[in-house]
Amino acid sequence: MSIMRARRAHVRTTLAALITGLSLVIQTVSAPPRAVAAPAMAAPDPRAKLSASLQDLVDGRTSAAPVVRGAIGTVDTSRVAVSIIASRDLTADLASLGATTGARSPNNVHTTTVPTARLLDLAAVSGVDLVSAQPTIKPRLDKGLPGVGAVGADGTRNMITVGGTQVAADGRGTIVAVVDTGIDFTHDDFRNADGSSRILAIWDQDTAGSGTAPIDNTGTTYDAPAFGFGTLCTHDDITAALAGTASRCTEKDTNGHGTHVASTAGGNLGVAPKADLLIVNSIGASQGDPAAAWQWIIAWAKREGKPVSITNSWGTHSGPHDGTDAYSKALDGWAELPGVALMVAAGNEGSDPIHASGTLGASSSVPFKATGSATELNVFYDKAHAYSAVIHHGSRQTISLSKGSTWSSRNDSGYASLGGTIGSFTNCTTTYQNVCARSEEHTSELQSRQYLVCRLLLEKK
Repeated sequence: MSIMRARRAHVRTTLAALITGLSLVIQTVSAPPRAVAAPAMAAPDPRAKLSASLQDLVDGRTSAAPVVRGAIGTVDTSRVAVSIIASRDLTADLASLGATTGARSPNNVHTTTVPTARLLDLAAVSGVDLVSAQPTIKPRLDKGLPGVGAVGADGTRNMITVGGTQVAADGRGTIVAVVDTGIDFTHDDFRNADGSSRILAIWDQDTAGSGTAPIDNTGTTYDAPAFGFGTLCTHDDITAALAGTASRCTEKDTNGHGTHVASTAGGNLGVAPKADLLIVNSIGASQGDPAAAWQWIIAWAKREGKPVSITNSWGTHSGPHDGTDAYSKALDGWAELPGVALMVAAGNEGSDPIHASGTLGASSSVPFKATGSATELNVFYDKAHAYSAVIHHGSRQTISLSKGSTWSSRNDSGYASLGGTIGSFTNCTTTYQNVCARSEEHTSELQSRQYLVCRLLLEKK
């Protein structure tokens, strides 16, 4: 019995404790809330919205300065050409910062040149997600007319069905636009049978001039502002130049690549020999603005009431190549518009030894040869991991990098042996991290060698 009484007493004590605890909980929950001061939030650092190369530029490390655009044949380091991914229209903000009029895509990707001294101010503007230097681009073209099946095995034009009618696939009723190194507009491949030009206009971004006039299509996404750089040759200007007044249009394709691409796409022996032509020299001797070219072309075609195909036979190895960079986003925005098709070259380097891949362990080494006068390294890995990178040249090595750090120019013996800036980490927000994306400039001592044998060592942190 004493044992039973003890158990009952224990149960009563336990229940009393539970009831007391429950009462405390109820009292605590039902008590009026107390005002709690919110923790002070640090102001966001605008530098975080600048790409690594622009951060270097702001800090005065210009050994890997991004593309800048000044007067033709000059480099103006007081201004820098940038691409901006934004969540709203920044046109008014850019004007207040002294930026030039650039392109704006329907999804608010902007291209412009801005004073270098205002980069941090730009990054601090509300709605700016990322400011990056416009990449250096180069021409690309591989296969032409036979590869796309524009003609049959016997050389005759293939037929397509348009509105239930069989017509030749020759581009009639459309515009073919070429953004490249310009065009030799005097060539017979771009003239009609009577000798007149098939080219509607040429915007030469490679010469100093008053730029282009605005194109207003009733305030739609097909509009284009006045671009204040380059020279416009109208159809009348081209006609006058062909008749002997050469000063009416002085545009020249000094590279030849643009003429080659235009001939393949829309020449008299090309894919679309009956299409009208619009030409932009955007990747000539001076860096142009391809995004501005796209906007101008699309606005012009809309005004003409014709669908347009825009060919871009150029590209870059820079960036993640996953569609998240500014140019890719701008292209996506315009490509969604009805009546607009944009083509971008896939590249000619598929069989070139420019890629390496593998499974990284605690420490992995990748050899490579630095050919030519510059070598660019891009290393991508799962952003959930962290690696440091070391570049070796023989027994010497560069400075080790950690994810998120940047490489600045130094004169220590190991660094100078490779000459110039090798690379930098960039904290990307995409699936993969770009850890080395800076050009390597060889010294004169090393330029006499065919290539420089290096080794990239990645160590898991």
